[in-house]
Amino acid sequence: MRGVSRQGERAVGSVRIGYFEAFKGRDTLLIDGDVEGLGDLMRTLNVLVLAQQDVVMLHSLPFVSAMGRLEVNACWSQRDAGLSKIDNAFHWRRSSMGWAAVVEQILGVKKQGRCHQYLDAPSDEVAVMVSSGEYGEPWPKLGAAPWSA
Repeated sequence: MRGVSRQGERAVGSVRIGYFEAFKGRDTLLIDGDVEGLGDLMRTLNVLVLAQQDVVMLHSLPFVSAMGRLEVNACWSQRDAGLSKIDNAFHWRRSSMGWAAVVEQILGVKKQGRCHQYLDAPSDEVAVMVSSGEYGEPWPKLGAAPWSA
């Protein structure tokens, strides 16, 4: 799988993923990245748009820093479902068209800069929000206890 930053060729990106209970009134998976990191994420998710891969373990990507022992599996599915929590892992199931919409929304955040966008799906159990430039360090100041298994 491609989409990994390599120093020397271009800037190295950074993406953080965390789960926050009752964040802005709803349990939320927050994906926060810089411009390069959001670009890396878009390139990585394109394998799901094209149905070239069934699962991408977002928490294992070299440019992603996942909070605690958080596991987030982005999955290609015939049925456009959304984000669910099963045991101690999140499963984000979208169709090719759903993943294309996610990539397009991430591109909008990447271009806009300091903003966020909810990545809604037909049946999310937990909200998914992508942001850039809004949430600095440390994340616990977001007003909700971060999740860790």
